[in-house]
Amino acid sequence: MNASGTGSGMVTWTRDPTGLAGGTYVDTIVVTAAGALDSPWLLLDSLVVQSAYPALALAPSLAAKTGVSGNSDLIHDSVQVVLDGGNDLTTTWTATHGSATWLTLGTTTGTGSGSITWTRTARDLKPGTYTDTIRVITAKADTARLVDRFTVNAPVVGATCAAQHLLGSACLDDTQLRYLDLVGNADGTYNLGDFLAHLVSGGGGAVTAKGGSR
Repeated sequence: MNASGTGSGMVTWTRDPTGLAGGTYVDTIVVTAAGALDSPWLLLDSLVVQSAYPALALAPSLAAKTGVSGNSDLIHDSVQVVLDGGNDLTTTWTATHGSATWLTLGTTTGTGSGSITWTRTARDLKPGTYTDTIRVITAKADTARLVDRFTVNAPVVGATCAAQHLLGSACLDDTQLRYLDLVGNADGTYNLGDFLAHLVSGGGGAVTAKGGSR
């Protein structure tokens, strides 16, 4: 920058964004000329610095896990909340998710960079693929999203065991019983209607008795 001169001329200057976080910076250049009517003359200079990183990000941005239909176990997961681009250690954020009843957030608020935890359960889910979206918004209105994909598989249930359990010889575990009811009549208990639905669907193969197949 030329800091002085004589007579009419040009004022020049340079800007250096090195070390600056993303944001808008403003400074004032003051030109003074002894005896001039408009002295001092002010010029506002602004510099917009674009961050190399997003203001808010979730890492990863996609999560995928597998569960077993009817199983009550909780499947845990987590994601990193990364703040940059004008956000700082004092910026607060809030986490929410969609309408999925199988996903429960363990973390709903935070300050600065941190992590979000959540759990899934396939207890009430039939086999299939389910998705929900976790959304984070900061106090500065920056937003980020993570898509969670949950694939639910059917447990192995043999037709013979299913029949024996129905007749009083317990051989199915809680996950199998819950699964059979979910894909059957869904009345909260394993019964004949669930067993017949299992046979119709082709699950478990043939029922074997002492005299052979029937």
